[in-house]
Amino acid sequence: MCRFLAYLSIEPVVPAGLLTNDALHEFIALSRENRDGWGIAWRDDGGSLRLAKAPEPAQGSSEFYSLTSAVQTDSLMMHLRWATRGLGSGLEDTHPFTRDGIAFAHNGAVKPVEKLEELVPAEERETLDGTTDSERYFLAAVSALERKRDEEEALRGLMRGIDRRCLYTSLNCLLLTSGRLYAVCRYNPEHPDARYHLRTDPDYFKLRYRASPGSLVVASSGWRASRSWETLENGQALVVERRTLENKLLEIA
Repeated sequence: MCRFLAYLSIEPVVPAGLLTNDALHEFIALSRENRDGWGIAWRDDGGSLRLAKAPEPAQGSSEFYSLTSAVQTDSLMMHLRWATRGLGSGLEDTHPFTRDGIAFAHNGAVKPVEKLEELVPAEERETLDGTTDSERYFLAAVSALERKRDEEEALRGLMRGIDRRCLYTSLNCLLLTSGRLYAVCRYNPEHPDARYHLRTDPDYFKLRYRASPGSLVVASSGWRASRSWETLENGQALVVERRTLENKLLEIA
């Protein structure tokens, strides 16, 4: 499964400004296993969404390291990919996915992809670029949130729609809009692949976050620096306001 990290900050800051160099390097070291691509999405001074990604390991990428020390922003998302077997490994399959100023990253596998695509509006299916379940999950999530004013009901409805159609290890994801950051923790501990990972690491699918004065960071597990942070449990979503960092937990299972 992939790994990801995101932050919101009242003042623009480089990633190392919120994490110590040791912690940031520890997260990046996860790309030894999650070596099928890296991606960073962030907002520039004018609020426009910027994106850089490549289908290669982050740890060996000079561009990736340059960006982590140069990008100064109040909102950022970072993804290290471990590709699901049978899906594409090109640039178009690398996270984050972006559309209309929204960025998205997913950790997990959802099958069959064709059934997941049923949740994507017909007019949006024509815009699909790659082969991944994650890109289809992205478009389904954006559509669900656009259709309903109630975020909690929108996310619950999306989960129900996927439950009816698909088998999945994890629906863990980050969704960054112009005004909010969504972090979803939803996984299936009964899936054979999920059971395998949970036997070796009971926290494998959990998301953790740290709210500090002036910033909030959320990340997937697997690195020591995040172990003391608050935990998002299975079936919860964290919603954070970009401008104020006000946040709330939603029960979406």
